[in-house]
Amino acid sequence: MISATLLYFWMVMFATNGGSALPTNNENLDHPKDIPSLNRSFIVGEYSSQPRTVQYVIVMDKVNWYDAVFYCKARQMDLAIVRSETDHQLMIKLMNQSGIPQVEGTYGVWLGGTNLESDHGFYWITDGVSFSNSYSNWGPGQPSGGQQCLHYWYRNSTWQWDDMWCSNGVEHDGYVDSPFACEYLL
Repeated sequence: MISATLLYFWMVMFATNGGSALPTNNENLDHPKDIPSLNRSFIVGEYSSQPRTVQYVIVMDKVNWYDAVFYCKARQMDLAIVRSETDHQLMIKLMNQSGIPQVEGTYGVWLGGTNLESDHGFYWITDGVSFSNSYSNWGPGQPSGGQQCLHYWYRNSTWQWDDMWCSNGVEHDGYVDSPFACEYLL
């Protein structure tokens, strides 16, 4: 059964994205979902690595993955992607600077990875690049299956990737809202 949030997400994305259910790097959402005003964002890092120069924004307000996508897109950004160990180390630094605690079991930021439209595993929503063809930093036993959105999780004294339910619902025990990371290509 499709949750109301998932159905809403697909309808809005399909209608505003020329028939594609996921956002693209060049789209502007005319009518993003009305989410609460998010006041605690920090532009905390800029990173340049050919061919990308990226500015990251860590938003500390806790939302579901879909609302994080809408928030970033409404500001001409994307949920952050992590394509290398260097990107990973920078994201750890930025989460630390933003005050996300390094405590066992702490959920970090949502990232722009999902397997919502794929039978072949996780991919980055900005360009569709599969994790199997690029850097990944899954924690032990991850992805654990069933959950479809990517976020950081502090486990075994380090930040690792974890798959999590994209939004809350009666069928999603253990779901939590999380802060998120947007990126802006400079």
